[in-house]
Amino acid sequence: MSIFDSVARQYNRYRPVPNRSVLERAMQLIECKSPILDVGAGTGQMTLPLIEKGLNVTALEPGLEMAGILREKGIRVIDLPFEKYDGNHTWGAVVSHQAFHWIEREKGIKAAGQALKEDGILLLIWDIDCSQDTPFYKATQPVYRVSMPKAKWPSKKPVCDFPGLYAEAMEESPFFGDVHLEYIQHSREYNKEEYIGLLRTFSDHLSMPDAFFEGIERIIDDFGGVIERRYKSALLWSTKECESVKGIGLF
Repeated sequence: MSIFDSVARQYNRYRPVPNRSVLERAMQLIECKSPILDVGAGTGQMTLPLIEKGLNVTALEPGLEMAGILREKGIRVIDLPFEKYDGNHTWGAVVSHQAFHWIEREKGIKAAGQALKEDGILLLIWDIDCSQDTPFYKATQPVYRVSMPKAKWPSKKPVCDFPGLYAEAMEESPFFGDVHLEYIQHSREYNKEEYIGLLRTFSDHLSMPDAFFEGIERIIDDFGGVIERRYKSALLWSTKECESVKGIGLF
């Protein structure tokens, strides 16, 4: 079961869709590729905007509660872990926004290579928080030190490392050609409800006590009820090369 199933409705309400510039760049890369598989789709934050742009997209989401919300939205769903999905040579593009790091690197890259058609594209996107120099970030540090003393705020996982780690795996894979990594900077404002709702969907915040969130709420009030979070989105992508050329063998 997905770790986020316990907060699926909250996830659906508060997790934002990709930034407009990020979505436009993704469209440039995959709009001529069909069909498209969105891996770790959550409740459709990436899936639905792509469908609304006219693309043929299917969501892959192993969390049953999350998958149920996707179906409520009329989205086609495969409710299996990607590593267990047998979709050889089916997809023109495999995309994943904020999710591919839940799949072991080599297994995930191999599964993508097997799922893609020849000349298909694997596109992985992460939104990396870059708010460390903001006054709000600094103001929250004492609250985090009490409730999460050993963590790197806002996550125990080094999100900034994911693009490089998965780029290495793609470069070493027999399926893919040149690997490209691009960054797009952007920011987003949150009111108190939005930001606390977002925090409550983070994997390393799921068990945080109410006192923690109350402390963050007070700090947001001190900043006038609206705060800014800065991001650097990483877009990592590569095209699948002819398997006979790469020496894999077709079957």
